[in-house]
Amino acid sequence: MMRFSVFVLGMLVWNLGAWGQSACELPLHIARENMMHHIGYLSSDELEGRYPGTEGAEKARQYIAQVLRENGALPAVSDDGSQWFTVARLASFPPDRNSAVPPKTGVALKNTFPHPHTSNGAASGKIKRVGYGMDASDLGRNDFRNKRVAGKIAVIQAGTPDGKGPHGKFAKHLDLDTRIDRAASAGAVGVVLVPGKKDNLLPEPFYKGTRPGRIPVVVLPEGTVPRGFIALNAFVQRETAQAANVCGFVDNGATQTLVLGAHYDHLGWGLEHSLYRGDPAIHNGADDNASGVAVVLEAARLLKEWPTAKAFNYLIVGFSAEEDGLLGSQHFVANRPAEFKELFGMLNFDMVGRMEKGNPLIVSGTGTALEWPEVLSRATCLPISLKTESAPGSASDHASFYRQGIPVLHFFTGAHGDYHRPSDDVEKIEPLSVEYTLRTLLATVEVLSQAPALTQQDVKEPTTASSASFKVTLGVVPDYAFAGSGMRISGLSPGKPAEKAGLVAGDVVVELGGMPVRDMTSYMTALSAFSKGQKAKVVFVRDGERLAKDVVF
Repeated sequence: MMRFSVFVLGMLVWNLGAWGQSACELPLHIARENMMHHIGYLSSDELEGRYPGTEGAEKARQYIAQVLRENGALPAVSDDGSQWFTVARLASFPPDRNSAVPPKTGVALKNTFPHPHTSNGAASGKIKRVGYGMDASDLGRNDFRNKRVAGKIAVIQAGTPDGKGPHGKFAKHLDLDTRIDRAASAGAVGVVLVPGKKDNLLPEPFYKGTRPGRIPVVVLPEGTVPRGFIALNAFVQRETAQAANVCGFVDNGATQTLVLGAHYDHLGWGLEHSLYRGDPAIHNGADDNASGVAVVLEAARLLKEWPTAKAFNYLIVGFSAEEDGLLGSQHFVANRPAEFKELFGMLNFDMVGRMEKGNPLIVSGTGTALEWPEVLSRATCLPISLKTESAPGSASDHASFYRQGIPVLHFFTGAHGDYHRPSDDVEKIEPLSVEYTLRTLLATVEVLSQAPALTQQDVKEPTTASSASFKVTLGVVPDYAFAGSGMRISGLSPGKPAEKAGLVAGDVVVELGGMPVRDMTSYMTALSAFSKGQKAKVVFVRDGERLAKDVVF
């Protein structure tokens, strides 16, 4: 889940008084125990975190498909409801197959490793320095001009000439893959990359989703480049795996189809995206996102039985590889069958099991259809409140549908300290949270059943300090459901500035570096003003007491 600004639902956009009466009285029996059972199984250690392409993910796929069938949803997209696609798995680089050796000494340089954009193989030749390897002619710089690199090993300095990386004038020329390709096009037989003091070219044990290049590329992390000749060996073991979306279709014979979606993948044993820094441990992902899957599975059962719901057909999809960049939903929208080309709308459920301490249900995407604010106004009848966001955000699978011109809503109960950690377990799920989320889904469907077609519209993201403008991080997980003044911390990343300074979950930041923090927008604006190495005073409220700490970015 990613950040978004919070806006309170305001004026109704138009009068829908003819739509019928209240959506509060729903003649349905919601089996809360069904949803808790789904969450319990999907987040059990048996499934080992449901990482795409693993045995645990396959068990999750089979379970979801079975429950959909039992709940009356027919397999969609394929005979068993599975939509398979290829994902990049972990790629490793065996140390004994990667080296940089000056022939003069015959001794391999220490701490070398391949760049992800390398070919597998060997290369040798005379060293030729080409500066930053940039063709920035628009800025009066071309590092390959008058440099004869054919048959040679090009030495490329990482970073940018002004030392400002993505925040300087050379930002659009920063991509190292492009610079490596340019060296290959100029005839270089290999590349040595040299990090600068501020460059983050560190040896990682795994690369994921790497794209092979045309020539061997080796990084010298210590920045020592010999003179004369050098022999390179580079090898990256790349692997792929098969992941699958799971699709069920509730066919009510209607003319329009509404998509209900939730991703079922999680982080496995951590690897990328984990905020946990201890020994390898299963990340069960009870809230992220077994909770959302449980809601749509129970919805499938109810929508098949409920006469009011027969205004629509329902396509229910469990997406895979969401954590890797919405890969499953992107694959779905790009490859959906002809009968699903025209969709009424999409409702997405991601992390809906932790409506803690009276926090509201957060709904984003209300600006993607003219009618959404009124729909939600009429569907709000529970002892909970809604916070709405006009923009859909790009943090979950609804974004893939919005980019195809489909109106979307995204339901979310807020971040917490267990996010992307092994502690996100079923014991911390609040049964009423998933039930209230489901009741809001059903009430929304009831209102929509009496509605005209949705009027899709594009939404401009709120003007904020974008993530691209950040040079530093505080290392916290904000509580997006917090309704007070300031930015409440729901979790901290180990070893980051906030934790080092002694901040804890529950602290409410009200000032950063002398700038007031009233909400997420002002927090991001304040954060964007700092660079690495700078110190700032953080003023926060803890148990009603106003405190201050110094952080170093």
